[in-house]
Amino acid sequence: MDVNLVHLVLTLQLEMDHSRPYPFVAVRPFFSEAFRQAAGCTPPVCSGTRHHADCVFQKTFAQELSTDPDGVRRHQKPPLPFVFSFPPIPPLPHKGATVEVGLTLIGTAVNHLATYLNALYLLFRHERLRRYFAARLVGVSTAGPGADRVSLPDATATFQPDRLRVLSFAELAASAVVTETVSVEFLTPLRIIRDGKPLRDLPFSALSGALLRRVSALAYYYGGVTLPFDFPWLASQSRGVVVTGADLRWAEWRGGAQGLVGRISYAGPVDDLAPFLLLGEILQVGKGSAYGMGRYRLLPGSPS
Repeated sequence: MDVNLVHLVLTLQLEMDHSRPYPFVAVRPFFSEAFRQAAGCTPPVCSGTRHHADCVFQKTFAQELSTDPDGVRRHQKPPLPFVFSFPPIPPLPHKGATVEVGLTLIGTAVNHLATYLNALYLLFRHERLRRYFAARLVGVSTAGPGADRVSLPDATATFQPDRLRVLSFAELAASAVVTETVSVEFLTPLRIIRDGKPLRDLPFSALSGALLRRVSALAYYYGGVTLPFDFPWLASQSRGVVVTGADLRWAEWRGGAQGLVGRISYAGPVDDLAPFLLLGEILQVGKGSAYGMGRYRLLPGSPS
């Protein structure tokens, strides 16, 4: 389960008051454009299926299937190798205030950190984005498993890779504590699709199944690792976990953010799934998880 990741904390200073319930949704259509520019991936060198073999943009956003049929059968389409985690607000603070946004890079994405940093600076200068969400990137730090942080740029804004705090799936999962109960609070809308429709309630098997698929696919495509777990057995365990309390509601925020938010509690044989629940706090889950959707936290009394 040893897949590297780096968690960045972006400090943004707001340059306008925001009335939209969740303005961060506006980031999604512009980030790939900023990344393409930062990677130098421009037509006709890179367009459609015609691209350079070393193109960082294509490696990041093409989500190409494995050439191994067994890999395709197990993991289907790869997720994106990064995760934005946005503040679970609305409303946003006033103009001039600062907010923090997380960005986690997974596996091989860590090798392209300089491109991500350049893309972030371009992103928050994007004139079309600034119509919806105007903020200035004033700091980037790398965070370890605790509250400790190290600023990446030095006084001359030169990137210093030796300052990186590199974590791993194994390191984070090892901190899981055995428990038979778990409570989860969804901070941004969660959408898990079943039979072509988003779920309006959340059995534990649906949540854990989405986590198992997401974590294993990220490990396979960006870490070159096939996780050594008996996934059918874990799935059978999840079906023995029951809901003990729920306060979930369907939220529809302007900008296209919609899904379940609120709290839910479970009891049953969740101990073997605790590592995936912990990883999900960083990797998020469900549709749009790379761009901030499906963010949750485990409440006291849960695996920690």
